[in-house]
Amino acid sequence: MLIASADRYTNMVIGFVLIAVVSRLLTPAQVGVSVIGTTAIALVEMIRDVPNTYLVQRPNLTRAAGRAAFSIMLVVSVLAAAALALSAPWISRMQGDPGVAQYLWVVAAALLLGPIERPPFALMRRNMEFGRIAAVNIANVLTNAVVTIALAALGFGYMSFAWGVLAASMASVILTTSLNPVPWIYRLHLADWREPVRLGAYSGAWGLVRKAMDAVPLIALGQQLNSIGNYGRAVVMSDIPDKLILAGVGPVAYPAIAAEHNAGRSLKGPLLLALGYITAVSWPAYLLLGCLAHPVVALLLGPGWGEVVPLLQILVFAKLMLFFDPLIFSVLFIVGALRTLVFSAVLPLPFFAVSALLLADYGPKAVALCFLAVTPAYSIIGLACLRRAVRFTWGELLAVLGRSAGVTVACMAGPALLLASGLVPMEMSLVAALGIAALAGLGWLLGLWIARHPLLAEMTRLFVALRVTFSNLPQRRST
Repeated sequence: MLIASADRYTNMVIGFVLIAVVSRLLTPAQVGVSVIGTTAIALVEMIRDVPNTYLVQRPNLTRAAGRAAFSIMLVVSVLAAAALALSAPWISRMQGDPGVAQYLWVVAAALLLGPIERPPFALMRRNMEFGRIAAVNIANVLTNAVVTIALAALGFGYMSFAWGVLAASMASVILTTSLNPVPWIYRLHLADWREPVRLGAYSGAWGLVRKAMDAVPLIALGQQLNSIGNYGRAVVMSDIPDKLILAGVGPVAYPAIAAEHNAGRSLKGPLLLALGYITAVSWPAYLLLGCLAHPVVALLLGPGWGEVVPLLQILVFAKLMLFFDPLIFSVLFIVGALRTLVFSAVLPLPFFAVSALLLADYGPKAVALCFLAVTPAYSIIGLACLRRAVRFTWGELLAVLGRSAGVTVACMAGPALLLASGLVPMEMSLVAALGIAALAGLGWLLGLWIARHPLLAEMTRLFVALRVTFSNLPQRRST
């Protein structure tokens, strides 16, 4: 767990540094091209990596099975890279920039390296070699950051992102094949292709639909590269609470929920408790980020990104309603509700796509408002799917959320009063932002105490455990 956390937060810090530096070197339109490429890669990888679940979870993995998984990845990667390369000139003409074709050709080349790197990486996950996994992940992110920043500083524009992706893919190939050489797996074998696809089909379909939700704004905004860049940065920044606080929920929740399910116990108690913990942290964090949008954008992105602020504020408000998101995959996958899992993601997609396409001419703010408008329906569908699988009542859920709402009110009362009165402007200085954050933190702790929230007891136990651990360090050193 410690290695996994170090891996996650190291990559997060490198990612923030990359965003902060590159946003000061490139324009929103140049970043917009990179957002298109990043989304294309994510969509392809979601399909290509379906056999990864098979490689990790199959009880007795034979060489034939491993080769079948590799073969599927190879076929998907070649077809996707060919489609992207062939469509690159058309996309370039549509965007009105001939350089976009070159960008997509480099991205297509990076996709071809995936089948070499993913099988040995999946086998490292299977063997729980967390140290090696962390080394590969950090090398990938660090290589991407160094190459992208260096080329952006040299004036390569949006091509710096493409070369960064290719360099990172090459680094991952070199490291994975060195740390876990499995030359036997790189042979075509399609006779047993059905089982790897069947095992990962539902989870892959769910992930693909989720990535399609990310692609809708890019398709809707079309040639508005400046708007795509601003919207893409707003999406990244709206994920800050998730990356800082909630990124570890999924990896921790999955084995815990699986253990409860395998023991034959009800998942209602653990699920409601987890939702209480998540909302007590995420709701205040998202609202605070919305209040501090101006200084946070200025700090991370620099000047020239003012249009990101209203987009960020809309998106964080929408994400307040997606509090169940870190848990829905784990719960529905474990209880075997795979069709329900896909249904929960598919149903809201057409409404978002149609509304975004119709209103995209009004700019990225209209697209963000479309996402906000569809979020309540997405939330109701997701919660209904969870309720069907776990059998909690709406009253029980509201009781849990009520406590977290009280904590949120206590947290945000002070900052809201200062901002509403005009004593602190929305375009505040960094020092004022730190003061607002400190005031919110005190209000949050007070809210936990007043509401008698279960998270307070959990934090107390953690604090006591840490104090005991650190107090014993001198004794261990002396012995």
